[in-house]
Amino acid sequence: MYNARYPIKYQVYLLFQNKLPEIDTRYVEKMIGEYWKPQWQAVKQYEQFIELFGDYIPIIESAADAILKDIQHVLNDQSSQTLIHNDLNPGNVLVRQNTEVIFIDWEEAKYGSLFLDIAMRCRTPEQMNGYRELLSAQNIEFTDHHWNQMYTIASRYLGLRYMTGNLGAWTTQPNAKDQLRGYLDMVAGDR
Repeated sequence: MYNARYPIKYQVYLLFQNKLPEIDTRYVEKMIGEYWKPQWQAVKQYEQFIELFGDYIPIIESAADAILKDIQHVLNDQSSQTLIHNDLNPGNVLVRQNTEVIFIDWEEAKYGSLFLDIAMRCRTPEQMNGYRELLSAQNIEFTDHHWNQMYTIASRYLGLRYMTGNLGAWTTQPNAKDQLRGYLDMVAGDR
């Protein structure tokens, strides 16, 4: 199990193995099957949803059908496993005096791939390059191909996971429609 190329990750693994819940296949199946899918099936009954987002429907359903297989690459990628927050959203990120970033609300923390955190917050090439530079400074590096593959899969999964709340709120909450479109784009690959 030890990999000299990733000593920090191995130390984190030893520290948290069997103590910290993992993001595994069962977790992903639950997020998609029990939370996302019922909301998705319900919202497709609304004509207004079909008018606004109908072009997305076959793309999203194709991605959802493939995600349980595809996410295995991320879940089994030993080079990216670490402690992850698992709920990085603007409400859980505090910035003090524009210099210090503080992450709060760690109750969803899990042992999993770092791509499951960064795909939500690093949406531009500049953000991704900055994150990769920080990882590189810690001798944690990924090939471009590996990075792009893991990032794309994680982004599709997270788009499905986080759109769930907006599927029920997009007609009543002012920001929910734009947020839903953003999550749909994550799944569709920013088409």
